[in-house]
Formats: sequence, structure tokens, C-alpha cells
Amino acid sequence: MKKLITLLLVFNILFIALPSTTNAEEMLNNNITEKSNLQNQDEIKAKAYIAADPKTGQILYGKNINEMLPIASMTKMISMAIVIDKVREHKLNWDDKITISEDLSNLSMQTELSNVPLIAGASYSVKDLFNASIIESANACVMALADKIAGNQQNFIEMMKEKLNSWNIKDYHIITTTGLNNSFISKWQYPGTSNDDENKMTAKGMAIVASHIVNDYPEFLEASKQVTALFGENYQMTNWNMMLPSLPVYTKGVDGLKTGTTDKAGACFAGTVKRNNWRIVTVIMNAENGQIDKTARFVETKKLMEDVYKNYHLKTLNKNSTLKNYSKINVKNAKYIQQPIVMQKNITFATKKDSYSLDITKNKKITAPTNKNTVVKTIEVKSDLGYLEKPITFNLVTKNKIEKANIFIRLGREIKSLFS
Repeated sequence: MKKLITLLLVFNILFIALPSTTNAEEMLNNNITEKSNLQNQDEIKAKAYIAADPKTGQILYGKNINEMLPIASMTKMISMAIVIDKVREHKLNWDDKITISEDLSNLSMQTELSNVPLIAGASYSVKDLFNASIIESANACVMALADKIAGNQQNFIEMMKEKLNSWNIKDYHIITTTGLNNSFISKWQYPGTSNDDENKMTAKGMAIVASHIVNDYPEFLEASKQVTALFGENYQMTNWNMMLPSLPVYTKGVDGLKTGTTDKAGACFAGTVKRNNWRIVTVIMNAENGQIDKTARFVETKKLMEDVYKNYHLKTLNKNSTLKNYSKINVKNAKYIQQPIVMQKNITFATKKDSYSLDITKNKKITAPTNKNTVVKTIEVKSDLGYLEKPITFNLVTKNKIEKANIFIRLGREIKSLFS
């Protein structure tokens, strides 16, 4: 009996002296994100559309984003990315001259297609052909560049597919270098395709392409932002993008990207706009009445862009700061069981009215002693419509070096756990 009383007295002294503990880690507080849909989706009159942040990959608005649809001359973003790649690899120079074949010259003279006139036997610089491909959507210029780089159209198409694969785009049907329907280029028809076949992708896939263009290919934007430019010495080109300064649907901050039109695709436009140091990309596919109303695709794009900037803003969670309900963890055998945890690095993402949702994807239990900046949690920023590619994730780490408790404290905790 005396031994039992002594043991109880020791336990009571240790219990009072021990640092406070909690029975479980604090629970995650989910601030429910508002639905990432337009207030009135019917306002965007198009078969499919998407708005996304090219840096974070967040999809902000969308409709039918996974439906395969014809993409017409939006294809040229892929083709021109390869041209830029070859210049960077020193396999092509902007000043290199390309001599035009009679077949491509004839194609360039077809008035129903977007082109600049190319003279058979004449030579044009890579830079001129590149600019014309973007500004004037000149189909014969794209094909001349493709032949120069790959030897023929089919080989260049294979390079386009490799490029899309490298961007983790799986849903595509690419059979021309330009986006033209096969009916216009039967001489160059890709093997195994029908006479009226043409390129197809999803709105999501096109948004990934647009994101890579604005993130990785500033040379494209330098061309796409030009309202007018000379081809050669005297041919005046005018950009098909009517959202540029002085054009009918001018919209502040727009500097690209690429229009597209065929009978099957309707009027399409992959756009980009930058305001307050925040760039977004948009894609409109088959704008309603777009074949008759030449401004329709740009009017719908403007609605989409304005809605993003009206309802979203960028939020940054700073390195070494704590998150509500993510501020502490319990560390086994630590001198002080509850230990502070902080952001490992800055994270920026788009959010509506500061309403965002976080999920734990990895939760690591640690035991003292351990170092400062030990990763204990991986967090994902949730997005209602998902991401173009990878979700935004970040780590929470220990704020301090964590010391191990001495033997007496650890023994006291063991006794306490027995009685509890």
C-alpha cells in the first residue's frame, strides 16, 4: 500500500510539470470554394470554351472542355513552337532563306484561304514566313517552314505529335501542319485520312498549348501582338485578332494568340490577356454565328476575360507563415509535444473572394529529435474544375529544430497514458 501511494504521488507531480498536450492534431478547416462557373454560362455563346491561369494551371471557367472539336488555324501555335525550337537549337536561323515551290505558290494564291502571296522560285526569310504564319495566318508560309525543317509535311506532323506528347496532351488528332481541311491540300494529304478530315483537339488541350506558348515562347507573342506588319518589302499584313489596339473589339491587355476558322471548326480563337501582372489564357471553339458575324468569337472571348478579372484575383501564401488550423503538429518524444509548422515556400494561386479549399495529400509523422524545415505535410489547393496538368501542391515544414525530451519526461508521459 505504501508503494502504491508513493507511485501515485510521483505521477501527480509529473502530471502537473509536464508540457500540455492535445489528443489529436487540429482538424483541417475547409473554406469551400465558390463554384468555378460563370454566373450565366449561356452568356458565352460557343460550342466549348475555357479560361485558365497558365502559371498555376488552374481552370477558372469552362464548358465542354474535354470534347474533341476541330481547331482550324489554332494549330499554328504548335507549328510555330517547333520553328522557335529549331532556331534555339541553331538548326534554323531567322535570316535563312526558303525558296518557294510552284505548288506552294499556287496554294498561296487561293483567295478563299488565309495567305500572303508567295512567288514560285522566290526566297523569303524564316522570320518573314514565321510572322506571316501568325499575323496573317498564312497557310502556305507554315507549309514552307515545315518542308524546310522536316523535309516534308508528313515528317513535320510527326514532330507536332511529339511536341503534344511532351506537353502531356493525349487527346488530339493532327493530320495537317496548318489546320486546313484536307479538301484544300489533297496533294499533301496525310496517309490514312479522309478527303474532308482536319485537326481536332479539346478546349482543355488547346489551353495547355496556349499556356506553353505564353510561358515558354515569347517570340510568338512578339509576333501575335502586332496589329499590322510588312511581309517582304511591300505587302501589308493585318492581324486577324480583332482584340488588338485600334481594331473593332479592342480589349485592354490582349496581345495574342491565334484565330482559326473552317466550315467544321466554325470561328475559334485562342486568346491571352495580361492585367495587373496577371496573365490568363482563353479558348473559344465554334462561336455562335461566328461564320457570319466576324466579331463573334472576340466578343465571347472578351466576356470570358472580363468575368475572370471581375471575380478572381491572385492570392499568395508566404514562406514561413502559418496557416489557420495548420499551425501545429504533435511530435512524439519531443520536449514540447506541440510544435509549430510553416510554409516551405511562397505559393500563388487564383481564388474567388479569398475563398479556397485545401486538402492534405501526404501526412508524415515524425519523432524527436528532428531538424528545422523537416517536411511534415503536403497540401493541395483544390480547384472545382481541376487543372490543365498538375495540381498546385506545397509542403508544410517544422519551424524549429525539435529537441528530444529527457527520460523523466518521457517516463511521466508513459505513466500518464496508462492512467488515462
